[in-house]
Amino acid sequence: MAREFTDTEELIAWSQSLDDRWPERRQMMRQIHVQLERLYFSELNVVELCCGAGVLAEFLLQESSDMSYMGLDASQSLLNFTGERLAGFGDRVVGLHSVDLNDDWLDCIPEPVHAIVSMQSLHDVGDEAAVNRVYGLAKQALIQGGMFLNADLATPEKPGRMTAKRHLELLNAHGFKHASCTLHVGAFVCVVGFNGAID
Repeated sequence: MAREFTDTEELIAWSQSLDDRWPERRQMMRQIHVQLERLYFSELNVVELCCGAGVLAEFLLQESSDMSYMGLDASQSLLNFTGERLAGFGDRVVGLHSVDLNDDWLDCIPEPVHAIVSMQSLHDVGDEAAVNRVYGLAKQALIQGGMFLNADLATPEKPGRMTAKRHLELLNAHGFKHASCTLHVGAFVCVVGFNGAID
């Protein structure tokens, strides 16, 4: 169910509380940037699943001048806030769309998609089957050589929270290449997979 806010101060406080409770989020954001730099494309079209309040989006757009960005989230209030937050990046933000990831979301994303990323979100989509479905759709959306990255909570284990090993098993089952866990810190794991060769 989408998290909606009627008060901007409440939204900001909620977003800040994520960093307060999980300070390793900053490490994960830097790790996501490092992994995106592995891609050889001259321009980078990145789609973020569950973009929330736009914290990761702002960081990546600041760090990567050749990146264009699209964010998907089920919460319209979060999308409105993110739109204001990212306004200074102009047409590098190609869209922010209200999407339930349990529905079909492929039609709303641009082509080509060089990378799909998500941070601390996919465990809220549902159980393992729901996360697995997202993985399959991501594989379909990516250009050859594109990257999928999920930095998510692995502990305590719940229906949508899985070990790095299980994430990698799902990525491999969908045919992602070079699937690996690039960082495990605190409750987080960062897993990546590529749609074909990366060089």
